[in-house]
Amino acid sequence: MTETNKKTKIARIIYDAYPHSDLLPIDPEQDCLDLQTLLTKVTSENIGDGLFRFIVVEIVEGGEGTLDGAIRVMERAKEDVEAVLQALKTAYQKITSRPEVELLEACKVITSYTMDLLYRLDDQINLSDVEEVQQAKDAIARYSRFTANQS
Repeated sequence: MTETNKKTKIARIIYDAYPHSDLLPIDPEQDCLDLQTLLTKVTSENIGDGLFRFIVVEIVEGGEGTLDGAIRVMERAKEDVEAVLQALKTAYQKITSRPEVELLEACKVITSYTMDLLYRLDDQINLSDVEEVQQAKDAIARYSRFTANQS
């Protein structure tokens, strides 16, 4: 197989493999003759698909015009995308799932409700004498100081 055939195949393989190739303003018979022709098409015109453009540019620039090179470049890109995706997921979890904050809020509500009930006993009991209420207040205060120092 000649070098030209390898490049022709790679350009067409990329086009045929791309999930949304039918939406691209690319004529595979004309624009996928080889990698350089495909690169010219995706970089000189607004084809409306940045991912396809990225794939073609990366393969041409780092793939050495071979299938092995193209695979290597796409594996690296996949790893990079995975790293970014994982970072986004981690950030999302930190923002949306803070069980310790939810637990603290629940403790505050329960403590407030308990204190309210005790106050309704018409001062028959001194709140400072209720050890559990004092422990809850102390735990909330410690956690609030800890989270304030983390910010």
